[in-house]
Amino acid sequence: MLYSATIIRILIESQKLSDDIDQYKINVSKNEPIKHIDRLHRWLDEDEYNWDNTAHEKVYGKNVCNWLIHSYVFRFQFDDNCVVSGFFVSSDYDRNKALYTISLADWINFVDSVITDDVVELVATFDDKRSDYIYRIKKRGKRRVLKP
Repeated sequence: MLYSATIIRILIESQKLSDDIDQYKINVSKNEPIKHIDRLHRWLDEDEYNWDNTAHEKVYGKNVCNWLIHSYVFRFQFDDNCVVSGFFVSSDYDRNKALYTISLADWINFVDSVITDDVVELVATFDDKRSDYIYRIKKRGKRRVLKP
């Protein structure tokens, strides 16, 4: 996940992906910590997070990438059959504000959207101050990926 998050963030920052990917949102669950989260208290124990008060939000995929890249807390979530079903993550910045839970299926859908993204139309204007072009619109097309 760290590799895919790093690659996706580089692609977004270099503006090689469409506006749709820039605006892509992922469902997350959010729990606040009860204790101060530090190097000795960054596990997923029952007494460290408020598991009874879970909020549900939609956040930008690029934010999840940043949480993974700067993760202070990272753990896999397992279903009843011991299969990975998602992951818990909190960045060094957010560690004492929230722990996020992301389903593996939602993360894979985001990664698949990035893989199949292709900018098919681009509108840019020249900025004299920057002495460079600024992209105004990056319209998404869908790249066909051959599957066996």
